[in-house]
Amino acid sequence: MAKLSIYIPPFSPDYSGVASTFFDLNAIAVLHDASGCTGNYTGYDEPRWYGSHSPIYCSGLREIDAIMGNDQKLIDKVIAAQRDIKADMIAIIGSPVPMVVGCDAKGIAAEIENATGVPSFGFDTTGTAYYDKGIGMASAELIRKFTISAPQIPGSVNLLGANAIDFPSGQIDSIRALLEENGIHVNASFPYGITLSALRTLSSASLNIIMSASGIEAARILQKRFGTPYLIGLPYGKNGASSFINRTRNALNGKYEDIISTGNDTARILVMGEAVASLAIAEALRMDYGYSKVATASLFSRYRELDGKEIIYVEDEAGAKKLLSNDWDIIIADPLYKRLAPNSKSRFISYPSYAVSSKLHLDMIPDLTGSNFNEFFNKERSKS
Repeated sequence: MAKLSIYIPPFSPDYSGVASTFFDLNAIAVLHDASGCTGNYTGYDEPRWYGSHSPIYCSGLREIDAIMGNDQKLIDKVIAAQRDIKADMIAIIGSPVPMVVGCDAKGIAAEIENATGVPSFGFDTTGTAYYDKGIGMASAELIRKFTISAPQIPGSVNLLGANAIDFPSGQIDSIRALLEENGIHVNASFPYGITLSALRTLSSASLNIIMSASGIEAARILQKRFGTPYLIGLPYGKNGASSFINRTRNALNGKYEDIISTGNDTARILVMGEAVASLAIAEALRMDYGYSKVATASLFSRYRELDGKEIIYVEDEAGAKKLLSNDWDIIIADPLYKRLAPNSKSRFISYPSYAVSSKLHLDMIPDLTGSNFNEFFNKERSKS
């Protein structure tokens, strides 16, 4: 019962992360399910879905097919679709029922690739892990399949973990513009806005910037295959953005400075959300407002690259409830978390996370790039 949630909804799952990674590519992405998980992705987990032309396909899994293990039906459907669509790649994405019956998505993808000659991927996603794991899984497979060794562009960066679930409000474009304005060329953002040609030449960048934890797996494989170093962080706050630009320039010159953790001891402010964003908010509060101790917390996946940053990893709703009920001066978190501590005397600043509350608070998600953070924090702090 430890994972039971009573007050907050389930977060965006791994299969939605995989599907979102293929969104901008010319791909046949098939969610292998009876349509419920497909509807979950299109209706709640993909902010770009409505009004877009990017397709997602549902295998239409039926009980008899699951029981009998009739994978050939799915294979035949995908091969027929490829004859009409002529996609650059094909992805078979698992869901809870295929997990239970032991479906082999990778094996199905291998059969499809053998029959069509089109690069095909199989992801044994289960719906029990979070979106960041799905994005990381899909990003790594795409890099392994398509990224080649390309001439390096001096002074250039890739934005990794730049995904629409963590950044649905145009923030990726703002960060890209900020870097370009400061003479730092952005080679590609991945997976948001990625093209097949840009995917092939991700190795051209001199540095990878990890914008969210979902980009860590891509950074790992690019470092292993091409030796590309990486930096973790986001340019939040006027002074925080200046520090971020300086850290990026220094990293491009071989001098790496880690994102600063403000520490949890005696902290009076709690920031709870995606790990990298929470750390960036904490750094902006330190550099722009002088708050030396800001606690950061995350309910999402844990990564060794973020160990040592004093992030509090919360395992479940009960743990989040206990943490939020502490005597904080300020809590910065998704508004749905207020349900967990209704009697708290803390000042609550709503910072919605699309992976948590989806479209409920989409219009409230701010762009915190540079001085936008100061405007946001000043306005929220002044409210009675």
